[in-house]
Amino acid sequence: KVFELKFTFEVNEIPDGPLYAAIEKPLDYSLTCNRKACQETQEYFLDRKIIRFRVNGLKKGVNELILKGIYRNTTELEDIYLLGDFMVDSERRMIQDRGRLHFGDWTMQGLYHYPGSVVYHFQVEQPPERQKRYELKLGDYRGTLGKVTVNGKNAGILIGNTRKNVDITDFLATGSNAIDIQIIGSPRNMFGPFHQKYTGCSRISWEDFRTAGKFHTDSYVLKPYGLQGQIVIAELEGESAYDY
Repeated sequence: KVFELKFTFEVNEIPDGPLYAAIEKPLDYSLTCNRKACQETQEYFLDRKIIRFRVNGLKKGVNELILKGIYRNTTELEDIYLLGDFMVDSERRMIQDRGRLHFGDWTMQGLYHYPGSVVYHFQVEQPPERQKRYELKLGDYRGTLGKVTVNGKNAGILIGNTRKNVDITDFLATGSNAIDIQIIGSPRNMFGPFHQKYTGCSRISWEDFRTAGKFHTDSYVLKPYGLQGQIVIAELEGESAYDY
């Protein structure tokens, strides 16, 4: 038996580069965007069973994806995903990549459903005094892990609230120093769950993805990610500190 699913999404700005739709187990499926055929590729996304389709016919405004296939006893119909070099605003509309973030939740800065990581770049112009040791103190951040790189060398891994400070003395150089802080997110804002009124549940089950009644909200409830507060470089043997 043939099935047909329709998905709509809104584009405010046409993104640079190709756009893909990721579909799980697309056996004998066909996909069109605004009635233009989309080609299945040999590439997968996260899982070898989630296959990429090259999306054609993208336009500004409302776009329509039609997924057709034959329904069998083994067919599993899952959510599909759009992949590419773009951002998503707070109204869940596609916009071009801004290429720049500030401190705060990155979901509200265009990375609405983003499952990956972000690298924050900092330049420290004041050279360190060789007789002192320096510690980078990462303020509040949201992510699964953090990684600190100084002048291209790995200075340390940060794990939640268990380790938020890194001694960076041995990686500093005279003159300008480049400090990169990578915050690793998770697939939570891509896979969900999205529509619970409650937060902080200790487990995730099918009930969290299909909330109803007083537990349901039509809004998308996301988990914040990114650097939330200021970063300090402090002298380990003194009172002074650099604040960035």
